[in-house]
Amino acid sequence: MLAEFIKKKNLDSVDIICHSMGGFVTRAAYQQGARINRTAYIVTPHYGNPLSYFELNPEIRNVGFSDFYEKGAMTDDVKYIISGHTDFEKKLNRLYRKWPSAYELMPDDIYLNNRPMIYSDRQPIRGTNKTYLENEWRLHQEDMQHNVRKAMKFKESLGKLHGNHYDTLVIYSNTLETLDTIGYSSTGITIDEKTFHFSPPFDYDQKGDSIVVTHSATGSMSDSHSLKYRHKSIHNVIHTKLPNNNETIQEIQEFLNPQ
Repeated sequence: MLAEFIKKKNLDSVDIICHSMGGFVTRAAYQQGARINRTAYIVTPHYGNPLSYFELNPEIRNVGFSDFYEKGAMTDDVKYIISGHTDFEKKLNRLYRKWPSAYELMPDDIYLNNRPMIYSDRQPIRGTNKTYLENEWRLHQEDMQHNVRKAMKFKESLGKLHGNHYDTLVIYSNTLETLDTIGYSSTGITIDEKTFHFSPPFDYDQKGDSIVVTHSATGSMSDSHSLKYRHKSIHNVIHTKLPNNNETIQEIQEFLNPQ
């Protein structure tokens, strides 16, 4: 739709500012021939977001998005609803599993082959097939596996993040705890006759903006910041607040209007 919009407007080229999954839309439009000149990506999870898998797997209690929104809730009543004391959590998870975007958010092969998300009995699990479609921690339901395959095919079609210092800007945060790794135990721990195989997800020293880890947001699995495109790290700002952050706005203004 974005590519068609640009084409119908008969524009020579456009500059795009996008937040989060808006980066997927922009990159897909670029692959379809949209005349995009410059792009500012604000915390786009280019290679994926581990929290999405934690939300989709029915054996892992909600530890991701609801926890994030619970921290941001303004009243005790809202916190009570979000925290799992009502059926809201279950309804949210059932709804989330129907969204194609939930699967598109999961880490792809570029991510998982460099930074495993699951450690089974302390051994790293690499690749999307062994992470999502095989072994004990796979997403069991047939429709979910179909959605995984479709989403990973879409992610592969996006290719690697393109651009250079002139036409691409990535903005991200790399200071807040961002859960990105989980452990699976073949033996598990039994409590009240129920066996739990997953340990709580933890921040594997990668951090981010509490939702998107740094490497994914920068579009690079390298630990160095010698990236070919322009980048800006903004400290201690959560995912949803980065677009309206003053530093973000100033950086984009300087990017689009260089002196």
